[in-house]
Amino acid sequence: MCYEGHIQTQSLRAGVIEYLEEAKALGLKVAIASSSEYKWVSYYLKTHQIHHYFDAIATFDDVERKKPCPDVYSKVLEKLNVQEKEAIAFEDSLNGLKAAKNAGLKCVVVPNSITKNLPFEQYDRRLNSMADTSLQDIIKADN
Repeated sequence: MCYEGHIQTQSLRAGVIEYLEEAKALGLKVAIASSSEYKWVSYYLKTHQIHHYFDAIATFDDVERKKPCPDVYSKVLEKLNVQEKEAIAFEDSLNGLKAAKNAGLKCVVVPNSITKNLPFEQYDRRLNSMADTSLQDIIKADN
């Protein structure tokens, strides 16, 4: 697999583990809605030993259209059996933000080093890092 070396040298972004642990402690369902192939997503999750945090995964393999179309978000909501108004998306790309909003979700953007200067618009909240605030504070602000 050509992505193995890249994934192994790439660490998780700050705050990710804390959000995953907090979500589980709060009894929340956690999912991934990705435009990547399942084999890439699965390899990434297993390499970083975080696969067990996720209740559902929807990838490009599960839908006909990639982001910014809402298909992958609609699929993951279906797998979780939750409504749009019950979910919050966390995105680092413009197409991801558009897909989340097109699916009717609230969206917190957390740009990465490559996307941080892109013209994000119509998000519900923007963070520089998940380490900046707790998941519970995000949820409280959403209500």
